[in-house]
Amino acid sequence: QWVFLLEGLACLPLGLFTLYYLPETPRDAKWLSPAEAQWLEAQLRSDSPAAHHDAHGLLHALTDKRVWLLSTLYYLMISGLFGFIFWAPAVIPDKTGGWIVAIPYLVAALSMGLIAMNSDRTGLHRLHLIIFAIIGAIGMALSAFCANSPWTVLTMSIAAIGIWGTLGPFWALPTAFLRGQSAAVGIALINSIGCIAGLVTPYVIGAIKQKTGGFSGLYFPALMLIFAAILVCNIPTKKAGI
Repeated sequence: QWVFLLEGLACLPLGLFTLYYLPETPRDAKWLSPAEAQWLEAQLRSDSPAAHHDAHGLLHALTDKRVWLLSTLYYLMISGLFGFIFWAPAVIPDKTGGWIVAIPYLVAALSMGLIAMNSDRTGLHRLHLIIFAIIGAIGMALSAFCANSPWTVLTMSIAAIGIWGTLGPFWALPTAFLRGQSAAVGIALINSIGCIAGLVTPYVIGAIKQKTGGFSGLYFPALMLIFAAILVCNIPTKKAGI
């Protein structure tokens, strides 16, 4: 109960800051130079629905094959994420009240930003997705192999680097072809389909554990991450616009 209360309270200052102190337009942002503000406003204008008559609206997002392709990819990625979140406390032996389990999350927090920045700097979003999906799969498979041993802190940290490392590069893909209303609808659809994995993956792992008594169910999200890497390899870059 305290976790939920503290998480909720942490959002209040950010909400008040956004409402009263965050500037409405780039030209009002004091930390931007005039040149930076002009460039950012030009980018926002180019992203408006009026500038993209062929890429806006509900129908466009729902009938675009690329949206469904990315929805499938996100589902596979999030299978690894939910498998990690739900089962890390059971896989990692911890007598500290949760501090040991927090280590992989700390590693993920530190690595995620670095991976996303490198992905943006190089523009190789697909390559980053492939590499870190495979790393996540390796980490989950190793965790299944040595569950409930001290090694799982290391293997789950490897899994965390890979799983959270895919998120930044992935969300650079939808905005490569979605604009305006289609961006809102498309991103919502991708996120909604991905979150279905939150129901399926933990259930599958739990069912396998109930049947076998072990954690071989972690091979399931590892397999999903491998499928994600394979799917990225088969995205036709120029044709798909991503």
